[in-house]
Amino acid sequence: MDSTALALTLSGFGVLLIAISYQRHRDRRDHSALLHGISGAILFIGGALLLAVSLNLNTYAAIRSGEPLAELSIEKSAAGSYQIRLLRIPAGDLQVITLQGESWDMQARLLKWDGWANSLGLRSNIRLEQLNSLSTHGKNKAVSGYASSYSLSRDPGIRLWAWQARHPQLLKVLSTTTLTTDSMPLQDGLRFHLYLLNDQLIARQINTPVGKSASNSTGAMMPYSRFTDELKRQEQSSSRSAPENTGMNEPPATAADTGSSSATGNVLN
Repeated sequence: MDSTALALTLSGFGVLLIAISYQRHRDRRDHSALLHGISGAILFIGGALLLAVSLNLNTYAAIRSGEPLAELSIEKSAAGSYQIRLLRIPAGDLQVITLQGESWDMQARLLKWDGWANSLGLRSNIRLEQLNSLSTHGKNKAVSGYASSYSLSRDPGIRLWAWQARHPQLLKVLSTTTLTTDSMPLQDGLRFHLYLLNDQLIARQINTPVGKSASNSTGAMMPYSRFTDELKRQEQSSSRSAPENTGMNEPPATAADTGSSSATGNVLN
């Protein structure tokens, strides 16, 4: 049973106990009415709080080791304007956004549970939060130096990350981190996969645009088969050394990768 169903069940039992309490009161069985009323109120309030929390937690996705979080593709739609198609993996949810500028980056929020929370089945989750564009020629920057900024997710219910930031001593089992990719180019035909590697959000280019050689694109692109093989080897190594793996280990850089990263940043291209 998921958290939403559990919350509705608790609230339903709470309402039932309150109704029984009213019936006991009419029958002049005040002691029984009081016990049923208190129990019903506790269950109803607990269910309502759990529902408010689960509404927010349901906007996060489970971390699947070795698998991309999403695929982002770019298509030029007008002069200086690009259509961004963001496909969530494996949910298949598609968002289409129009950006203007020369580059983009993405922000995500990572929730990590520890201690007794793991015993309750809570695991690390991630949510893609914001897509930003940057124009070096823009005169006005909307948010934190960005030309434009688009929200990628709702934030309903009780926001545990905000509660944890205000009261870290009350939620020691939860840690929250905001992750940001390196700045990537807005270029027609480019496609990227988004990964979580060592608690870092990585945008990896997975193709070379038509008419462009690898040397003309943004850095030397690691072959996909080699990239996934490295992830599998790192995952197997981590599973032998730790009981649980909540993220993905970054593959070791080669000399060629080191040379390309000096020109394009730490993003795997």
